[in-house]
Amino acid sequence: MAKKKPNLYQRPDGLYEKGVTINGKRIRFRGHSEKEILQKIAAYKEKEDNGPLFKDVAEQWHIQYEKEVEYNTYYKSLVYYNRAVDHFGDMYIKNITPQDINKFYNQLSAQGYARKTVANQKTILGNIFRYAIVNGHISDNPLTFVSLPKNLKQYLSFECFF
Repeated sequence: MAKKKPNLYQRPDGLYEKGVTINGKRIRFRGHSEKEILQKIAAYKEKEDNGPLFKDVAEQWHIQYEKEVEYNTYYKSLVYYNRAVDHFGDMYIKNITPQDINKFYNQLSAQGYARKTVANQKTILGNIFRYAIVNGHISDNPLTFVSLPKNLKQYLSFECFF
């Protein structure tokens, strides 16, 4: 029996095109070869299964947050926002666990940050995760099971600056 060729359409510009239905959406993929199209389909399916990256959700939240709060509040939150995006940015938001957050808090503690700084960081993370829940990116907030480390200093150490 002959092997069935996938439906490929060659466009006038020379590119091949294939339409696929993924999660109820019809999507067209284009490429120079069948292999390239299949790679694009696999990458798209993986991205759909894993959901958005933390940095993408955090950016969406931050744009909304800027509109809701006073300028000084927004400006003060930039440090915590940037620190969270630097640490969790390339992780899929669905894959962030309480252990990852504890590790992040322990790193902040080892760098000499004060309890208030880490508490503010937790607030910003909580806002981002709540935004992700409301928008259907995750179902549970990983911060629910995390508390601040006990060994945090009351004030910022000068070691952070050297």
